Amino acid sequence: MYSTDTAASAIGVSRRQLDNFMRRQLGELIAKGSQGRARTIPHAAVERAAVAMILMRDLGCRPAKAVEIATRLTESPNTEFLIGTLTTLRFDVRRLRLILDKTLADAVETTTPARRGRPRAANRTIKRRGASEEAPRDGW
Repeated sequence: MYSTDTAASAIGVSRRQLDNFMRRQLGELIAKGSQGRARTIPHAAVERAAVAMILMRDLGCRPAKAVEIATRLTESPNTEFLIGTLTTLRFDVRRLRLILDKTLADAVETTTPARRGRPRAANRTIKRRGASEEAPRDGW
């Protein structure tokens, strides 16, 4: 399981772009998170997202069609996909897996987890509640 930051770094897209793509297109592959918890992404979803994003970038596929093709390519032993009657798409899934495994290993080592929640008290000024520290006003 990988964090969104790690997977985005390995694929080469922004964290926000990957998070939106995963939520909209591959929602069935990622677990529903709860508030305050970082989302984790399984290896199969990272692989499928990488193939789909390559198809979108290089072939101009729409996201839903790219995910459909990526699903077929990653789940079948055949790396060729018939598109129409005269066109065949051949994708080197084996090579992608080798490269993706290497970049994921590098990203796990170099990506630091994002801090969540409020900043520590030492980093911010403490706001006092109640009476202000300025001089009392006349007229009361």
